[in-house]
Amino acid sequence: MQTASPAVAPFWQRLPQFFAYPFKPAAFIVVATLTALFLVLPVSLLGVLVTLALFAFFTKYLFEVLDRCGEGYLDPPPLNRETLLEGYGIAFKQLALFILVGLLFKA
Repeated sequence: MQTASPAVAPFWQRLPQFFAYPFKPAAFIVVATLTALFLVLPVSLLGVLVTLALFAFFTKYLFEVLDRCGEGYLDPPPLNRETLLEGYGIAFKQLALFILVGLLFKA
């Protein structure tokens, strides 16, 4: 059973908080770690595969952020087992869509 979502103030009252969101500890750890990994990955087949896996994780994490914000929680999702390892279906669908659109524009 889920608890009731907190009341959310209109966005114009929370505008300064939007810019502080990436600096909350959980979100900052994810963004900083993924940025560092993207910067050090070699340009090879293995590097491309690892980059796609990291991109899938980042996409999934961003969908978690959107889901939590839509429910009224204005803090980043926790870095637990559920956030890290479960529910990658939507991320893979998004990756497939990016690849499909990229192929369509390349043709």
